[in-house]
Amino acid sequence: YDISACLVGSEMCIRDRARADSIPMLVISSVNPYKKSNNLSGFLHELPHQQKLLKKIALSSLTIGKPEDLLPAITKSFCKMLEKRPGPVHLEIPTNILTLKIHNLDRIKLSQKKKKIIPNKKEMNKVVNNLSKAKYPILLLGGGAKGCDKYILEIVHKINPFVITTTNARGLIGNHPMCIPASPTLLTVRKELKKADIVLAIGTEFGETDYDMYKDGNFPELKKLIRVDISKNQLSKNVQPDIAIRSKSINFCKKLIAPFIALGSSDKFVKPNIKNNTFSEYKFTADNLPQFNGFMIKVIMTSTNQAKPPRIKNFRSIALRTFQGE
Repeated sequence: YDISACLVGSEMCIRDRARADSIPMLVISSVNPYKKSNNLSGFLHELPHQQKLLKKIALSSLTIGKPEDLLPAITKSFCKMLEKRPGPVHLEIPTNILTLKIHNLDRIKLSQKKKKIIPNKKEMNKVVNNLSKAKYPILLLGGGAKGCDKYILEIVHKINPFVITTTNARGLIGNHPMCIPASPTLLTVRKELKKADIVLAIGTEFGETDYDMYKDGNFPELKKLIRVDISKNQLSKNVQPDIAIRSKSINFCKKLIAPFIALGSSDKFVKPNIKNNTFSEYKFTADNLPQFNGFMIKVIMTSTNQAKPPRIKNFRSIALRTFQGE
């Protein structure tokens, strides 16, 4: 993760978008000295209880009561900030503690053991079976799909879906010809979603900002929705999925690529040739096949110009027997 750090004064300055967009952010602020009476004394930027307010926004909010509390508090904050769904955390240091010295300052060692959130084999088989039968698939990408661009390009190459990106996912796959960089609020985009026989949504909240900005309530009912999110609670919000997969987006994308290798797609995405007499190298691999003593290959090629059919220059097929563990 790229982690943001924010040092602020006593005013409440955590961005609500950091919580909504799952941005890991450590906010350190000062605060007026807490008194037992909690009476307002006329200090600058005085609040009845700053921490109670911040706990409504941050994943956690800790107060440094003495210098020795600082390092343990930072460790706890980082662990909280990065577990499960990331977000902002807050540390507050009273002004009467700011000038005190810390003795025996050691480097912080974060020993957090993060549990991998990945889909199981049964879930992935169900997803692959549905996607392999789809005639008009659409891929919906939200901010939770950031960092998966490399794998998403492979998925797009293998199942050939239109890709609709929300504001937080804009530019994720660049200027790919299958990308629709427009809001699902727009009527034309909604028409495409309505035609889809299956929609794979990765890391998107289906929130009003992206899906119903004008509040007309006309977002179409999706025929079949596969929804992937790191948050268990988020999976059932706003739109109910037919298949819900709790997983970190990048783990899901990695697992989704492998089953499609033996379904006729090349191992890696290759850009189409535009110029005449230009040849590109394609490699196709089929692994984990049952025993066989012969095989046939069917070649289907497509072209963007009916007057110029694709051509094959060199063709080579190799069958290798391998053993598990090799």
